Formats: sequence, C-alpha cells, structure tokens
Amino acid sequence: MKKLSLSNRIALASLLVSIVACVATVAVVPEIRQLLNPSSSAETPAAPTRLSTNLPMQALTGTPTEEATPAIVEFGSEPESAVIDVGDLYHVRIIDGMTEVWVPGGTFLMGSDVSDSTRNDDELPQHSVTLDGFHIDETEVTNAQFARFLNDWGNQMEGGVTWLDLQDKDCLIQPVGSGYQPSNGYGDHPVVEVSWYGAKAYCEWAGGRLPTEAEWEYSARGPDGHRYPWGNDAPTCELAHYEDCVLHTTSVGSLQEGASWRGALDMAGNVWEWVADWYGHYSSGHQVNPGGPSSGEYRVVRGGSWDYASEQMRSTIRAYVLPDDSKQNVGFRCASSPE
Repeated sequence: MKKLSLSNRIALASLLVSIVACVATVAVVPEIRQLLNPSSSAETPAAPTRLSTNLPMQALTGTPTEEATPAIVEFGSEPESAVIDVGDLYHVRIIDGMTEVWVPGGTFLMGSDVSDSTRNDDELPQHSVTLDGFHIDETEVTNAQFARFLNDWGNQMEGGVTWLDLQDKDCLIQPVGSGYQPSNGYGDHPVVEVSWYGAKAYCEWAGGRLPTEAEWEYSARGPDGHRYPWGNDAPTCELAHYEDCVLHTTSVGSLQEGASWRGALDMAGNVWEWVADWYGHYSSGHQVNPGGPSSGEYRVVRGGSWDYASEQMRSTIRAYVLPDDSKQNVGFRCASSPE
C-alpha cells in the first residue's frame, strides 16, 4: 500500500474522529433519555542529567518527596475497534486521531559504548536488549489532543498534583468555561507542564501506555544503533528543534527529514518525553522486554528539547524528573502492544 503523507494522515485522522464523535453521540441518546426519564425502557552515575527550568540544566529545584499513592482513575470503555489501519506501517487511533507507527520486535544494543567520549556515565553499561513488537505514536501528544482528554476526564489530582499545571505561565492549555482548549496558535504544539501521572493517564485513556525506556530508545535508534533518530549525521535545524533553531516548542511532525527508522518524528528535540521507567542503573546482561527498576524516586525522560544544545540530541541521552513535577520542555508520546 502506498504510504500516505503526514498531512493526508492528519486529515484522515480528523475525519475519523469526527465520524466517531457523531456515531458516539447517536449511540448514547437512549442512555441520556433513560437518565432524564428513569421510567423509560431504554550506582550513582557521575553526571546524570536532571532537568531544570534554568540552563544549563543539571540541578532540579525542589525537595524530593515520597511518591503518593496514585488516585484511582476509571476510564471509559474503548470502541470495538480502537484504531483504523492506513497501511502496514501506520494506523490511526480513533479516540484522539493520533497516528501510530509499527516497530517490529528485535534486538539492539542499548546505551553507549564506553569508548564514546561524549557519553554520560548513566548511559553505561551498553547492553543487549530484545523487544517484542509494539506501536509508538508518530509524534508527541499535542495541546489539542490533551485538551480533549481533559474535557473528557477533567484535570484530576494524582500523586499530589494535577495532571496538568494550568497555573504555570508556560502551560499552553487554558480553562474556558467548563472545559479546556489550547492557547491560540498552539494546538499542534506538544503539550508541556504535564506531570508523569498526567502523561500516564492520557495514554491509558487513549487505549495505550507510556513506552518503556528500552522501547523509546529502540524506536529512535533501531537495530543498527544510530546515534540520532535520522542516522549518524550531526543535527541541523532541518532535522531537529534545539536551542540554535527555535525559541519555543514548535508544531509536531514539522521536520520530516528527522524521522526515525520507523517514521517516528520529533524523537530528538522539541520536548523531552516521559517514559514509563523509574530512573536507575542499567543492567550489564542481556534483557528481554525490560521495564526498568521496580521502584525509585525519579522517572526517566528522553529525547532532548528546544532549549538544549545539539549535543543533547543523541538517542542514548537520559534525564530524570520527579513524577509529580512538570516542565516547560517536557511532554510525551504513547505506545501500545498488539492485541
């Protein structure tokens, strides 16, 4: 099947979301009538990267706190078919219109070689990882998509914080009346000022999950172990959004030349991305479908951002943030396992 362009996939996704919304409205009419009328019948690394709002970003302000017990969040049932296939490589998630790309299972070397002079200590030891196949979002989740999620479920408290920090000046979603909408002109920018709990909740609402750290790196580097998502060539402003290129977040998917080996976009720059794992040491032996440490204090973020130097665009770079914190340069994308 011929690969659809990003603009065509976005148009198709918008059409599908509109159709599903109309169908869903018709489907719930009997339930609404019933509600209205009940009588009706119907080891510590030497220099790990800890994100800060100030550059250079080594130390995160704030005192680490014990992680609170997550709130119980109940999500609605998914439609019978949660995705629409648009080829062997892509399918569109109905609930939010996100295109997902297929990443076939395989084995790769995770982390950096000890001989790499640019690596950080927490990228060691380099080790072999085998993964089953999975889907990962083509782009980072946008403000428009996250606003739709909030309009469904509200801005709930979890881990002692709201999913989205609406009070922060860098937040690009606003409460309007009884709902939420993206700030003017920022609907297609990646959502920021979202906690790890908010990212996780969104992915569950969308029928998926946060990618593991290993899945994220494999999606970016591939079995050949590329230095960057697009290969081994040094970053340019045509490949990634970093500090020499932009002064803020930019529209997701706008740099097609920076696509990874499977077609995922923005895996270097624009915003750092939450993953599922606790931050910790790498294992030295071979691992199969690793999920990271069983507990910890910080969660991992990956990929670099618009306010970081080109050296931070490497696909092995790791950073960490408290799960109840949110940043002006941290967003996320989702993943899912085949049914």
